[in-house]
Amino acid sequence: MDLTTEYLDTHEARLTVAVDEAMLKAAQNKTARALSQQIRIPGFRPGHAPTAMVIRAIGGPQAFAMEVADTLAREIYPKVLDQAKIDPYGPGKVEDVQQDPFRIVFRVPLQPKVDLKDYRSIRLPYPQVVVPEESVQRELEELRKRHAIVETVERPAQLGDLIEADVFFVNELKQNESAAEASVEEDEIGFFRRADEPFVLDPNEAPEIPADLIDAIVGMSAGEEKVVTVTFQDDSAEPPIYHQFKLRVIVRRVSSRTLPEINDELAQTASSFSTLEELRENIRKQQLELSEKIARMEYTQQVVRAFADLAEVRMPPDLIEDRLKEELEDYKETIQRKTDMPFEEWIKIKGKTEDDVRAELRQMVVQRLRQGLVMRELGRVEQITVSQEEIEQEIERRIPGYAQTLGLSDEQVRRALRRPQGIENIRIDLISQKVLDRMTAIARGEVAAQSPAEQTAPQPASAS
Repeated sequence: MDLTTEYLDTHEARLTVAVDEAMLKAAQNKTARALSQQIRIPGFRPGHAPTAMVIRAIGGPQAFAMEVADTLAREIYPKVLDQAKIDPYGPGKVEDVQQDPFRIVFRVPLQPKVDLKDYRSIRLPYPQVVVPEESVQRELEELRKRHAIVETVERPAQLGDLIEADVFFVNELKQNESAAEASVEEDEIGFFRRADEPFVLDPNEAPEIPADLIDAIVGMSAGEEKVVTVTFQDDSAEPPIYHQFKLRVIVRRVSSRTLPEINDELAQTASSFSTLEELRENIRKQQLELSEKIARMEYTQQVVRAFADLAEVRMPPDLIEDRLKEELEDYKETIQRKTDMPFEEWIKIKGKTEDDVRAELRQMVVQRLRQGLVMRELGRVEQITVSQEEIEQEIERRIPGYAQTLGLSDEQVRRALRRPQGIENIRIDLISQKVLDRMTAIARGEVAAQSPAEQTAPQPASAS
């Protein structure tokens, strides 16, 4: 079996196999017998038709050659991979079948390959976190709103009121049809807002509510309904795209709000503190802790991107397509769960197609794959491992939270976490966190310039 290997820019290998005459003849006979069992040829019992008639029955020599290639491929493919010394990412496929001489051309996706380059030279400044006084004041304003006195009113809605309304999309306006002329009896195609999700009739306090919808609700009373045309802005496009949709609005309740003063009394009502100054200091402390946590997360994301940008990562198209398929299915389920409408209707509202969504997801999938592969390779190069003791400690740390959330006993959770898959998941989580910690330490200049592998590598003998 003569084999030629060609490595492609797509991180795939093209393997061309020349089959010897004896192997080809055996495969032809085997294929003809199998086909004669499957195809009914008049005048012959199954399995006894001449090869020439079988070839004619399936469409001629070229079709028969493909069948023979399929037979041969199943038999020789493992040997071909072994001879080529290839570790495939996934199943290869027959790309071409050549005759005279008979050759089979396989296209095989390769395992991803990562070159981290000089990753130990990466340096990123760590952010300094401060809490501006305006941020503390905004939190006090939010606290004030949360403790507003809310009272149901029988008057028409005004700006600043709290509104409970069912708002849902209905069929798009027909050409030259105004919202007033449209029938409210047309099929509903999904909720935009439910009555159990009250919002303040103020574009500053409810930025997710289109301004023209707020304008339409002003003046409406509980029990009233109307159909309005609302403009939605899609900021994901550049420049932003504007879409008009017909919404049916049914106001269920109108409530007024009376906001308390920001003083010691508010501090006592809204917290365990006696004075406004104590409350301010506690808010400042909490915001500092939160800001530091967010800064660490953002810094870690920047570091991972820097490592991924520096590295050379090669992966086959099949890997990207497999992950993209999974991501698209998860995305569809999430959209349907959050919007309570079919994905097909949602993309219509967004003015997109499934191919548009797939293209948007592809970039994210490629980025995640790059980063994940870089992290895995760095863990290998940096010789990062997890001990059984660390796994046991993590199991015990997780037990209380899981037991409370799932309503199980500590022992039930412990048994579940100690199953093979549970232990493997914990091991992966711990290694991932250690890799992230090592990356941030490198970026902050807190580790040696050489990796553990470089430090332990044999040094060349010095000249005497």
